[in-house]
Amino acid sequence: MTGFDTPFPPLAIVVLTGLLAAWVLWKRPAITPRAAWGLSALRVIGLILVALLLLNPFVSRQLPDASQFAIAVVGDVSRSMETGDLPGGKTRLERLQEAVAAGQTNNLWDRLSDQYLLEPSTIVQSWQAGPSWDARNGDTAIGTGLVELLDKRPTDAPNLGGVVLLSDGINLVGERVPDAAVAFREAGIPVSTIGIGEPTPPGDIGIKFTDTPDNAPLGDPLTLSVDVLNNFPEDRTVEIQLFQESELLGEQAITISSQSEDRVSFDFVPETPGLQVYRAILKERAEGDFNRVNDLDYAAVDITLPENQSMLYLSARLGPFWRYLQQALGDDDQVTRQCIIQTGPERFYRQGFEEETSMDEATLGFPESGEEFFPHSVLIVDISAVVAMSEDAREGLREYLLRRGGGVLFLGDPNEMPKELEGLLPVRDGEMARVLSRTPIELANQPVFPDASGGVLGLPPGPYLPAESMVFQPESVSLGARVAAEAVKTDTPVLMVHAYGAGRSAYIGTESTWRWALTSDRENEQHSAFWRQLLAWLATGGKPRVELPIQGQVLPLGSPADIDLLVRGSDFRPSEDAQIRATITTPGGAILPELGLIPQANESGRFAGELLLDESGEYRIDYSIEFPDGETLEQTAYFAARRAGRENEDLRFRENTLRDLARISGGRYYAWRDIDQIDELPLAASVPVQEERTHWTRNGLFLILLLGAFGAEWFWRRNMGLR
Repeated sequence: MTGFDTPFPPLAIVVLTGLLAAWVLWKRPAITPRAAWGLSALRVIGLILVALLLLNPFVSRQLPDASQFAIAVVGDVSRSMETGDLPGGKTRLERLQEAVAAGQTNNLWDRLSDQYLLEPSTIVQSWQAGPSWDARNGDTAIGTGLVELLDKRPTDAPNLGGVVLLSDGINLVGERVPDAAVAFREAGIPVSTIGIGEPTPPGDIGIKFTDTPDNAPLGDPLTLSVDVLNNFPEDRTVEIQLFQESELLGEQAITISSQSEDRVSFDFVPETPGLQVYRAILKERAEGDFNRVNDLDYAAVDITLPENQSMLYLSARLGPFWRYLQQALGDDDQVTRQCIIQTGPERFYRQGFEEETSMDEATLGFPESGEEFFPHSVLIVDISAVVAMSEDAREGLREYLLRRGGGVLFLGDPNEMPKELEGLLPVRDGEMARVLSRTPIELANQPVFPDASGGVLGLPPGPYLPAESMVFQPESVSLGARVAAEAVKTDTPVLMVHAYGAGRSAYIGTESTWRWALTSDRENEQHSAFWRQLLAWLATGGKPRVELPIQGQVLPLGSPADIDLLVRGSDFRPSEDAQIRATITTPGGAILPELGLIPQANESGRFAGELLLDESGEYRIDYSIEFPDGETLEQTAYFAARRAGRENEDLRFRENTLRDLARISGGRYYAWRDIDQIDELPLAASVPVQEERTHWTRNGLFLILLLGAFGAEWFWRRNMGLR
């Protein structure tokens, strides 16, 4: 619309200007015709410009009154928006956040807020007001969320002038999107949509354990099978890795045909008893695979101890101990017995192996590595043998207790124990002493001898230290050690036990128990019961020192995860005074600040912490556990977070859904690549408007023309000598 903004009658101004122009042309100066017409033309132009200045013409347009209505900016923050199908692996949600998050320069929010009053909100299962652009759990309900936007806005809020929805178009539950579009059309409010996603359907490689046994015996071959699914339109070659915690057990490459499923199998021998959690994982993410949720899977198998236990005796000294131990065990065929006894330089006696040797035969020596200990459930180790072992074999003893969780009984002089292995013993510095007279031994019911009071061991005369026998008298014991047998008169501990790592360690301070078998039938029976119960306790193992409930769990993304654990001290009791720190590595490789776990008052030995799962994929927790006696344990747990519900089933971008929503409601559809070009939006016809006038003469260019016309006329006239 155009008009004149002047206090004078426009017609009068035009008529007067015309008369003045005619007079100027009639009264041309008496000079050359060309100069006369030129000066007259400049004067007429000046008169016209003055007339325009008096008329003050303008152009007006009707603009929405941004203070009288609001634009709803709605973000789809469902888990499907975490699909990374945009260039550079960027997720749909990241592109949404770049467009609407505060603090960005010249992003969509910044540009639209210059023109409109914006109201941020989000949709997953329902509509939620506020600029919370982080992903949330739940099946997407775009239609329901849009209808709630119409119905649930505060009554005192400005009228809704338009909506812009940023989404991938996936709608799983609730109202149909076309029905919501009709509701907005009837309300006269256009919904513009910004589609975020790529039209090419994302492919997917998925893996899962199949036919996993509930349990398997320790030491026997175990097969775990993994199904591999290829949803790509072409054949793919991938590598599958199998882990037990951080230990790689196997790796296989497989080529899978398009839209098909195949299987790989891993064969190995479990070396650690108890509940073991195995991890199958894609070695590398398949190109174009935007669904990382099923790139790994967990399988829990209870590795059980075999019915037939295996015992290994190691010594670098000759003596009657082994012969009478054999006699105490009798014909019990559930205990396989092997021994390696050094009889001289480079000479060893072996019994219980496929090839046995005589006392005078030179043959293989002590085990050279820890793997040779692992098949046995109990080790009876004379400290003299530890001194003669290689460094690898010594470390193998530690690993046997830490990882295998077996039982080790030490005997001999603890003062000879290598320094690096002193922690394996429940006793510390002391000396060997002679017992002058027969001294009774009191057995504790817990933890080793449950029938010490009511069984044969409780009958008189009971276990004892024979006169003139040697016994080790420790100056101190480990903080978590427990006395399993004690000399009554002297309070000297004869049998001490404690936990080390996942295993049980014991030390017996006398080797004279064999003399019980020579005194009477009753004492021979007690000798047999003593050793059977002690070895059975060592062989059966116990509850693990550390229990990790989160190990191998798959938790919903966006929920808090309990990273608690149950800890037992070296005395086999729940620990209340351990110091526990957890270091968490996220699926993206970021290491979070160290977290201290807090002991729980309602359950002794339980320490707890919490982590909010805001990233899809596998997490790793490294626990550092320090006990008051200085013992430390390191444990690692793996678990995964994934999208919950049907959000993970079909991640295809639904462009047509968004186009139809915009078309039906009267809005406009934009692709995500065009976000930076969006400056204004279609608005409701009912939004209040205000008039904006633009005056032609109120600018610097008009002033320059006016001054230029009169200045040029004056300069030309004076240059020719005219007044």
